[in-house]
Amino acid sequence: MRNLIIILGVLISTLTAAQENCGYPASLIQSGFEDGEQPAFVALAPASTPLTLTVDFPTNALNVGSDYVQVFGAFTGPTNTGITVNGSAVATTATRFASAPIRLLPGSNTITIVASTMDGAVQTVTRTVVFDANQRPDVEFLGSAVSGFAPTRIEFSLWYRLPAAQTTLSRVEIDYDGNGVFDYDAAAPPPVLQFNYNDAGDYAPLARLSFDDGSAVTPLVVRSSSPRVLLETLATSRQTLCFVYYELKHRLQTGQSGLTSALLTMTPALRTEYQPLFAGLGANLASAGSQMGEIVDGQIADVMAEFMVAVPDPAVPGEFFGFPVHFRRSSDGVWRISEL
Repeated sequence: MRNLIIILGVLISTLTAAQENCGYPASLIQSGFEDGEQPAFVALAPASTPLTLTVDFPTNALNVGSDYVQVFGAFTGPTNTGITVNGSAVATTATRFASAPIRLLPGSNTITIVASTMDGAVQTVTRTVVFDANQRPDVEFLGSAVSGFAPTRIEFSLWYRLPAAQTTLSRVEIDYDGNGVFDYDAAAPPPVLQFNYNDAGDYAPLARLSFDDGSAVTPLVVRSSSPRVLLETLATSRQTLCFVYYELKHRLQTGQSGLTSALLTMTPALRTEYQPLFAGLGANLASAGSQMGEIVDGQIADVMAEFMVAVPDPAVPGEFFGFPVHFRRSSDGVWRISEL
Protein backbone atom coordinates (compact mmCIF):
# COMPACT_ATOMS: atom_id res chain seq x y z
CA MET A 1 0.00 0.00 0.00
CA ARG A 2 1.65 3.22 -1.21
CA ASN A 3 2.23 6.15 1.16
CA LEU A 4 0.92 4.18 4.11
CA ILE A 5 0.38 6.34 7.18
CA ILE A 6 -0.55 5.22 10.66
CA ILE A 7 -3.00 7.14 12.81
CA LEU A 8 -2.46 6.23 16.44
CA GLY A 9 -5.79 5.76 18.19
CA VAL A 10 -7.01 6.68 21.61
CA LEU A 11 -10.20 5.32 23.05
CA ILE A 12 -12.02 7.81 25.24
CA SER A 13 -13.43 5.98 28.24
CA THR A 14 -17.06 6.90 27.70
CA LEU A 15 -18.44 6.61 24.19
CA THR A 16 -21.81 8.19 23.50
CA ALA A 17 -23.81 8.96 20.39
CA ALA A 18 -23.16 12.66 20.92
CA GLN A 19 -19.39 12.24 21.06
CA GLU A 20 -17.90 11.16 17.73
CA ASN A 21 -14.26 10.21 17.84
CA CYS A 22 -11.99 10.34 14.83
CA GLY A 23 -8.70 8.83 15.95
CA TYR A 24 -5.75 10.67 17.40
CA PRO A 25 -3.61 13.18 15.43
CA ALA A 26 -0.01 12.00 15.76
CA SER A 27 3.30 13.04 14.22
CA LEU A 28 3.70 12.03 10.59
CA ILE A 29 7.02 10.41 9.72
CA GLN A 30 7.74 9.55 6.07
CA SER A 31 11.11 10.71 4.83
CA GLY A 32 12.90 11.18 8.14
CA PHE A 33 13.20 14.98 8.18
CA GLU A 34 9.76 15.95 9.47
CA ASP A 35 9.56 17.12 13.06
CA GLY A 36 6.24 18.96 13.16
CA GLU A 37 2.92 17.84 14.51
CA GLN A 38 -0.08 17.43 12.27
CA PRO A 39 -3.01 19.78 12.94
CA ALA A 40 -5.53 18.20 15.26
CA PHE A 41 -8.60 19.22 13.29
CA VAL A 42 -9.58 21.07 10.12
CA ALA A 43 -12.84 22.68 9.04
CA LEU A 44 -14.73 20.56 6.51
CA ALA A 45 -17.09 22.00 3.90
CA PRO A 46 -20.77 22.00 4.94
CA ALA A 47 -23.36 19.95 3.08
CA SER A 48 -24.88 23.13 1.65
CA THR A 49 -21.71 24.06 -0.27
CA PRO A 50 -22.62 24.40 -3.98
CA LEU A 51 -20.80 22.19 -6.46
CA THR A 52 -18.63 24.18 -8.88
CA LEU A 53 -15.67 23.21 -11.07
CA THR A 54 -12.98 25.45 -12.60
CA VAL A 55 -10.15 24.15 -14.80
CA ASP A 56 -7.09 26.42 -14.65
CA PHE A 57 -4.99 24.29 -16.98
CA PRO A 58 -5.08 23.31 -19.75
CA THR A 59 -6.95 26.04 -21.55
CA ASN A 60 -9.25 24.87 -24.32
CA ALA A 61 -7.71 24.15 -27.74
CA LEU A 62 -4.21 24.38 -26.25
CA ASN A 63 -1.33 23.27 -28.50
CA VAL A 64 1.49 21.46 -26.70
CA GLY A 65 4.73 19.77 -27.70
CA SER A 66 4.96 17.39 -24.73
CA ASP A 67 3.30 14.00 -24.90
CA TYR A 68 1.65 14.63 -21.54
CA VAL A 69 -0.34 17.36 -19.83
CA GLN A 70 -1.10 17.94 -16.16
CA VAL A 71 -4.65 19.06 -15.37
CA PHE A 72 -5.33 21.26 -12.36
CA GLY A 73 -7.87 23.74 -11.06
CA ALA A 74 -10.33 24.56 -8.30
CA PHE A 75 -13.69 23.36 -7.07
CA THR A 76 -16.24 23.86 -4.34
CA GLY A 77 -18.54 21.24 -2.94
CA PRO A 78 -19.66 19.45 0.20
CA THR A 79 -17.22 17.28 2.14
CA ASN A 80 -16.05 14.23 0.18
CA THR A 81 -16.33 15.75 -3.28
CA GLY A 82 -14.28 13.75 -5.77
CA ILE A 83 -12.58 14.85 -9.01
CA THR A 84 -11.76 12.64 -11.99
CA VAL A 85 -9.81 13.34 -15.17
CA ASN A 86 -10.64 11.03 -18.08
CA GLY A 87 -12.25 8.63 -15.64
CA SER A 88 -9.39 8.41 -13.12
CA ALA A 89 -9.57 9.91 -9.63
CA VAL A 90 -7.04 12.70 -9.00
CA ALA A 91 -5.57 14.34 -5.92
CA THR A 92 -7.64 16.96 -4.12
CA THR A 93 -7.48 19.31 -1.18
CA ALA A 94 -10.58 21.00 0.20
CA THR A 95 -10.68 23.38 -2.79
CA ARG A 96 -8.00 22.39 -5.34
CA PHE A 97 -7.24 19.40 -7.59
CA ALA A 98 -4.31 18.23 -9.69
CA SER A 99 -3.83 15.19 -11.88
CA ALA A 100 -0.80 13.10 -12.61
CA PRO A 101 0.55 13.72 -16.13
CA ILE A 102 -2.06 12.65 -18.70
CA ARG A 103 -0.59 10.88 -21.72
CA LEU A 104 -1.51 12.47 -25.06
CA LEU A 105 -1.84 10.98 -28.51
CA PRO A 106 -0.67 12.85 -31.62
CA GLY A 107 -3.30 15.31 -32.77
CA SER A 108 -6.43 16.34 -30.89
CA ASN A 109 -7.13 14.93 -27.42
CA THR A 110 -10.33 15.35 -25.40
CA ILE A 111 -9.90 15.69 -21.64
CA THR A 112 -12.98 15.38 -19.43
CA ILE A 113 -12.90 16.67 -15.85
CA VAL A 114 -15.77 15.70 -13.55
CA ALA A 115 -16.61 16.78 -9.99
CA SER A 116 -18.93 14.43 -8.07
CA THR A 117 -20.46 14.48 -4.61
CA MET A 118 -21.19 11.46 -2.45
CA ASP A 119 -24.92 11.97 -3.07
CA GLY A 120 -24.61 12.01 -6.85
CA ALA A 121 -24.41 15.67 -7.94
CA VAL A 122 -22.07 16.15 -10.93
CA GLN A 123 -20.30 19.02 -12.72
CA THR A 124 -18.35 18.42 -15.95
CA VAL A 125 -15.81 20.47 -17.91
CA THR A 126 -14.24 19.35 -21.20
CA ARG A 127 -10.96 20.53 -22.69
CA THR A 128 -9.35 19.83 -26.07
CA VAL A 129 -5.54 19.63 -26.23
CA VAL A 130 -3.58 19.26 -29.47
CA PHE A 131 -0.26 17.39 -29.25
CA ASP A 132 2.38 18.19 -31.86
CA ALA A 133 5.69 16.44 -31.25
CA ASN A 134 7.44 18.99 -33.45
CA GLN A 135 6.79 21.63 -30.80
CA ARG A 136 8.54 19.82 -27.95
CA PRO A 137 9.63 22.36 -25.30
CA ASP A 138 13.29 23.04 -24.62
CA VAL A 139 12.87 22.55 -20.85
CA GLU A 140 10.80 20.05 -18.89
CA PHE A 141 10.69 19.99 -15.08
CA LEU A 142 8.83 17.11 -13.42
CA GLY A 143 8.18 15.93 -9.87
CA SER A 144 8.42 12.29 -8.85
CA ALA A 145 4.99 12.74 -7.25
CA VAL A 146 2.22 15.28 -7.76
CA SER A 147 0.40 14.69 -4.48
CA GLY A 148 0.68 13.32 -0.96
CA PHE A 149 0.45 14.22 2.70
CA ALA A 150 2.51 17.11 4.05
CA PRO A 151 5.16 17.15 5.30
CA THR A 152 6.96 15.18 2.61
CA ARG A 153 10.04 15.24 0.40
CA ILE A 154 9.63 15.24 -3.37
CA GLU A 155 12.35 14.61 -5.92
CA PHE A 156 12.40 16.28 -9.33
CA SER A 157 13.89 15.65 -12.75
CA LEU A 158 15.05 18.32 -15.16
CA TRP A 159 15.49 17.79 -18.90
CA TYR A 160 16.68 20.41 -21.36
CA ARG A 161 18.11 20.90 -24.81
CA LEU A 162 19.82 23.91 -26.37
CA PRO A 163 17.35 26.14 -28.21
CA ALA A 164 18.08 27.00 -31.83
CA ALA A 165 21.27 29.08 -32.28
CA GLN A 166 22.20 28.76 -28.59
CA THR A 167 25.49 27.12 -27.60
CA THR A 168 25.61 27.16 -23.79
CA LEU A 169 23.45 26.70 -20.72
CA SER A 170 24.47 29.69 -18.62
CA ARG A 171 22.07 29.73 -15.67
CA VAL A 172 19.69 27.43 -13.79
CA GLU A 173 17.15 28.88 -11.36
CA ILE A 174 14.72 26.70 -9.40
CA ASP A 175 11.86 27.87 -7.20
CA TYR A 176 10.57 24.68 -5.60
CA ASP A 177 7.60 26.12 -3.71
CA GLY A 178 6.52 28.70 -6.28
CA ASN A 179 6.78 31.64 -3.89
CA GLY A 180 8.76 33.80 -6.33
CA VAL A 181 12.10 33.30 -4.56
CA PHE A 182 14.58 30.96 -6.25
CA ASP A 183 15.89 28.27 -3.92
CA TYR A 184 18.69 27.40 -6.34
CA ASP A 185 20.64 29.69 -8.69
CA ALA A 186 23.80 28.49 -10.42
CA ALA A 187 25.39 27.93 -13.81
CA ALA A 188 24.48 24.23 -13.91
CA PRO A 189 21.71 22.00 -12.54
CA PRO A 190 22.13 20.78 -8.95
CA PRO A 191 23.38 17.21 -8.48
CA VAL A 192 20.22 16.39 -6.51
CA LEU A 193 16.84 17.94 -7.21
CA GLN A 194 14.56 17.57 -4.20
CA PHE A 195 12.60 19.72 -1.80
CA ASN A 196 11.11 19.27 1.66
CA TYR A 197 7.50 20.47 1.71
CA ASN A 198 6.53 21.08 5.32
CA ASP A 199 3.03 22.45 4.78
CA ALA A 200 -0.04 21.42 2.85
CA GLY A 201 -0.82 23.54 -0.19
CA ASP A 202 -1.06 23.89 -3.96
CA TYR A 203 2.51 24.44 -5.20
CA ALA A 204 3.76 25.54 -8.62
CA PRO A 205 7.52 24.77 -8.61
CA LEU A 206 9.40 26.53 -11.40
CA ALA A 207 12.62 25.77 -13.25
CA ARG A 208 13.96 28.68 -15.33
CA LEU A 209 16.97 28.09 -17.58
CA SER A 210 18.95 30.72 -19.47
CA PHE A 211 20.87 29.93 -22.68
CA ASP A 212 23.62 31.92 -24.40
CA ASP A 213 24.80 32.01 -28.00
CA GLY A 214 28.21 33.41 -27.03
CA SER A 215 27.52 36.91 -28.30
CA ALA A 216 27.61 39.89 -25.97
CA VAL A 217 25.13 41.70 -28.22
CA THR A 218 22.20 39.29 -28.29
CA PRO A 219 20.08 38.70 -25.17
CA LEU A 220 19.90 35.40 -23.32
CA VAL A 221 17.17 32.96 -24.33
CA VAL A 222 15.11 31.97 -21.30
CA ARG A 223 12.94 28.83 -21.07
CA SER A 224 10.89 27.64 -18.10
CA SER A 225 8.75 24.72 -16.95
CA SER A 226 6.36 24.45 -14.01
CA PRO A 227 4.60 21.27 -12.83
CA ARG A 228 2.01 21.18 -10.03
CA VAL A 229 2.35 19.63 -6.56
CA LEU A 230 -0.74 19.27 -4.37
CA LEU A 231 -0.25 18.33 -0.71
CA GLU A 232 -2.94 17.68 1.89
CA THR A 233 -2.97 17.43 5.67
CA LEU A 234 -3.53 14.04 7.22
CA ALA A 235 -6.26 15.61 9.35
CA THR A 236 -8.34 16.48 6.27
CA SER A 237 -8.27 12.93 4.94
CA ARG A 238 -8.86 11.45 8.38
CA GLN A 239 -11.85 13.67 9.08
CA THR A 240 -13.27 13.11 5.59
CA LEU A 241 -13.21 9.36 6.13
CA CYS A 242 -14.77 9.77 9.57
CA PHE A 243 -17.46 11.91 7.94
CA VAL A 244 -18.32 9.07 5.55
CA TYR A 245 -18.65 6.54 8.37
CA TYR A 246 -20.72 8.82 10.60
CA GLU A 247 -22.95 9.81 7.67
CA LEU A 248 -23.77 6.12 7.28
CA LYS A 249 -24.53 5.93 11.00
CA HIS A 250 -26.61 9.11 11.09
CA ARG A 251 -28.63 8.23 8.02
CA LEU A 252 -29.41 4.77 9.36
CA GLN A 253 -30.54 6.38 12.62
CA THR A 254 -33.40 8.03 10.70
CA GLY A 255 -34.78 4.57 9.97
CA GLN A 256 -36.03 3.19 6.68
CA SER A 257 -36.61 6.71 5.33
CA GLY A 258 -32.86 7.25 5.34
CA LEU A 259 -31.86 3.88 3.89
CA THR A 260 -31.41 5.03 0.29
CA SER A 261 -29.14 7.92 1.27
CA ALA A 262 -27.25 5.72 3.78
CA LEU A 263 -26.37 3.27 1.01
CA LEU A 264 -24.71 6.09 -0.95
CA THR A 265 -21.88 6.04 1.60
CA MET A 266 -21.00 2.53 0.36
CA THR A 267 -19.44 1.19 -2.80
CA PRO A 268 -21.96 -0.34 -5.25
CA ALA A 269 -20.87 -3.88 -4.38
CA LEU A 270 -21.38 -3.28 -0.67
CA ARG A 271 -24.78 -1.67 -1.29
CA THR A 272 -25.96 -4.85 -2.98
CA GLU A 273 -24.87 -6.86 0.06
CA TYR A 274 -26.31 -4.60 2.77
CA GLN A 275 -29.51 -3.26 1.22
CA PRO A 276 -31.59 -6.39 1.94
CA LEU A 277 -30.03 -6.70 5.40
CA PHE A 278 -30.89 -3.12 6.37
CA ALA A 279 -34.32 -3.32 4.80
CA GLY A 280 -34.99 -6.54 6.71
CA LEU A 281 -34.44 -4.77 10.03
CA GLY A 282 -37.62 -2.81 9.48
CA ALA A 283 -38.43 -0.55 12.41
CA ASN A 284 -35.24 -1.72 14.19
CA LEU A 285 -32.96 -0.03 11.65
CA ALA A 286 -32.68 3.23 13.59
CA SER A 287 -31.68 1.37 16.75
CA ALA A 288 -29.09 -0.66 14.84
CA GLY A 289 -27.60 2.55 13.46
CA SER A 290 -27.30 4.02 16.94
CA GLN A 291 -25.25 1.02 18.08
CA MET A 292 -22.63 1.16 15.32
CA GLY A 293 -19.86 2.49 17.58
CA GLU A 294 -17.06 5.06 17.34
CA ILE A 295 -13.85 5.28 15.33
CA VAL A 296 -10.71 4.95 17.44
CA ASP A 297 -7.77 4.51 15.03
CA GLY A 298 -6.82 3.47 11.52
CA GLN A 299 -4.53 3.53 8.51
CA ILE A 300 -4.76 5.77 5.44
CA ALA A 301 -3.23 5.46 1.98
CA ASP A 302 -3.93 7.48 -1.15
CA VAL A 303 -6.81 5.34 -2.46
CA MET A 304 -7.72 3.09 0.48
CA ALA A 305 -8.01 3.17 4.24
CA GLU A 306 -8.90 0.97 7.20
CA PHE A 307 -10.35 2.31 10.45
CA MET A 308 -11.12 0.48 13.66
CA VAL A 309 -14.52 1.02 15.30
CA ALA A 310 -15.19 0.27 18.97
CA VAL A 311 -18.63 -0.81 20.20
CA PRO A 312 -19.43 -1.06 23.94
CA ASP A 313 -20.04 -4.59 25.18
CA PRO A 314 -23.47 -4.44 26.86
CA ALA A 315 -22.63 -7.48 29.00
CA VAL A 316 -19.35 -6.12 30.40
CA PRO A 317 -19.29 -2.41 31.32
CA GLY A 318 -16.05 -0.75 30.22
CA GLU A 319 -15.28 -3.42 27.63
CA PHE A 320 -15.56 -2.96 23.85
CA PHE A 321 -15.85 -5.00 20.70
CA GLY A 322 -13.72 -3.85 17.77
CA PHE A 323 -14.37 -4.25 14.06
CA PRO A 324 -12.66 -2.81 10.96
CA VAL A 325 -14.23 -0.52 8.38
CA HIS A 326 -12.53 -0.36 4.97
CA PHE A 327 -12.74 2.64 2.65
CA ARG A 328 -11.81 3.07 -1.00
CA ARG A 329 -11.87 5.91 -3.47
CA SER A 330 -14.60 5.03 -5.95
CA SER A 331 -14.27 5.53 -9.69
CA ASP A 332 -15.77 9.03 -9.27
CA GLY A 333 -13.04 10.04 -6.81
CA VAL A 334 -15.41 9.94 -3.81
CA TRP A 335 -14.44 8.03 -0.66
CA ARG A 336 -16.91 5.23 0.17
CA ILE A 337 -17.07 2.32 2.59
CA SER A 338 -15.92 -0.83 0.79
CA GLU A 339 -16.12 -3.36 3.63
CA LEU A 340 -18.03 -3.30 6.89
